Amino acid sequence: RMQAISGPYPKLVRDILALMANFKLGDFMEWTTQRGRDFQTIASATYLLEKPEAAIPTSTVLDKWLSKRTEPSKIFRERVMNCFGVFCRLVTDVRFAVTFSKPARMAPVESTWSIFLINKYMFDHTPTQLAGAIRKMRDDVRSKHADIRANTKVSKTLRLFINGTFPSDLKKQPGERLAIQIVRDNDGSGTGSGTNAKSSGKRRRDVESELSE
Repeated sequence: RMQAISGPYPKLVRDILALMANFKLGDFMEWTTQRGRDFQTIASATYLLEKPEAAIPTSTVLDKWLSKRTEPSKIFRERVMNCFGVFCRLVTDVRFAVTFSKPARMAPVESTWSIFLINKYMFDHTPTQLAGAIRKMRDDVRSKHADIRANTKVSKTLRLFINGTFPSDLKKQPGERLAIQIVRDNDGSGTGSGTNAKSSGKRRRDVESELSE
């Protein structure tokens, strides 16, 4: 049902799915597509990017959100596509394979909150640091919950890691650029045309100003 909704927000979700298909994400991680699970996972992550203080959305909440007729702003759309562009590059980089496959396949809720993590830290962390953070986040949630599902308890643990206990000692490769610079320069996310560190900072402030309004 969710996939059948038309409008600007379902189109954004479909554009993200097309991006992920271009990266052949299914060749690098177990990506569930049955019963529209992929659409719901992407929609949940995009919803949280727009409403970062909200709880993990239920199907009813997502249906209502997807039915909005207002267009997402250009700045928000770019931010979302860049987040998923970074995510796709991390998943398809063989150096980070263990992050997304161990100790078990990535659960949909872990994918959702990985996007949330990327959104918060892609402007001042490198791909190696982001992959390390996602792995630590997965280790943390699995040490506290036996069943990794999109419920309140699991989501609270994941959010707390991202907003509170995010590690400060993440290592990066010598000379490695920030994740946002790489995704914009490569233009593989369907957005942007390259930038430098100074303009990255300005654009970050522009986005954060808009999202706080």
